[in-house]
Amino acid sequence: YVTTSVGLTVLLVTSQFGVAFNDVIVDGLVVESSQGKSKAFATHFQTLCVVGNSIGVIVTSFIGGYLIETIGSQDTYYVLAFLPIFIMICTCFIDEKPTAMQIRCDSIKIQTGRLWGALKQPNIWKPCLFIFLMFGAPNADQGFFFFVTNSLNIEPTFLGFVTAATGIAGLIGAFIFNMFLQDVSFKKMFFFVSIAVSVLGLLQLILIFRLNVSVGISDKVFLISTKTASFVGRNLLRLTVFVFAARVCPKDIEGTLFATIMG
Repeated sequence: YVTTSVGLTVLLVTSQFGVAFNDVIVDGLVVESSQGKSKAFATHFQTLCVVGNSIGVIVTSFIGGYLIETIGSQDTYYVLAFLPIFIMICTCFIDEKPTAMQIRCDSIKIQTGRLWGALKQPNIWKPCLFIFLMFGAPNADQGFFFFVTNSLNIEPTFLGFVTAATGIAGLIGAFIFNMFLQDVSFKKMFFFVSIAVSVLGLLQLILIFRLNVSVGISDKVFLISTKTASFVGRNLLRLTVFVFAARVCPKDIEGTLFATIMG
């Protein structure tokens, strides 16, 4: 059992390394399948990935909140630790030609050279810089979560319900993007969706200053309403970035470059 912050950090870094390793493989498969295809195909494919992620969020949020209150956080971690086994099962359904597993220093050097060569191209590093500036800025999500749990005393079950609502909002955002916005230019999408997400994010200040109580809106109703609306906008922005990044990645290093851009 972990009793120190150093031990906890090591375990978290190790677990996240495994998750990141799988993410790179999935990113490579998704981007490789989008290479040479139309924007509509890339949009449908990315939307399908987001829908799957949203469904997972909905299911785990209900299960996670219930388990924490019934069996405790430690036993909940035991249960959730078995979920990555499903990733191993899913690999059996990947259609690919088997190759000899051989990792050599020269191949790593060549791949690194390709990545560096791609990042030096203006049509690659400029979008990378744009995405970094968009998502690299600090956010108040952790501080707001602390405020909700410690100042407002929102219980874990309701937080799980809020997470499930954001998952449903993710499905709504994916549906809107796929049905009505896939033909809109990237420039217009980035401009208008970024403004909408910024305005929706400022609604948290109403809850922090308790202005919602003065007009008769409970904290729980306001929290779930603003979170849901904000997540629809965030999902539209994320889908736009995913499709944009998938289309600028060159062949042979699509997985590595996409993971570098989105990481």
